[in-house]
Amino acid sequence: MMHRNRIPKHHTWCSYCIEGNGVLCEHHRAPDDSPCEFTGPYAYEPSAWVLSVVGKHYRAWDDKTYLCIGYDPRHGFWMQDINSPKKTNISERAIDRTFHRTYDD
Repeated sequence: MMHRNRIPKHHTWCSYCIEGNGVLCEHHRAPDDSPCEFTGPYAYEPSAWVLSVVGKHYRAWDDKTYLCIGYDPRHGFWMQDINSPKKTNISERAIDRTFHRTYDD
């Protein structure tokens, strides 16, 4: 099943919230501007494989270590450099190709 039109339930996985620099997208913003869970008909439920990737550490092609902080089915996985606040979005295909699990978790 394609998930390209699905929206992550939690704002910490949402590409638009992550890229919004503190401004939540319309799907994760309550009327009082606080974060809320998306519960609409396109709410994304992560697969077992996605859950096995998120929360784990990966060594990248640039020899840096990243923590996978979330997954947005519209855009891919979100990785954060463990030594900086830098976040990067990567394709699902990058897992085990250019981002390799460190197994330190």
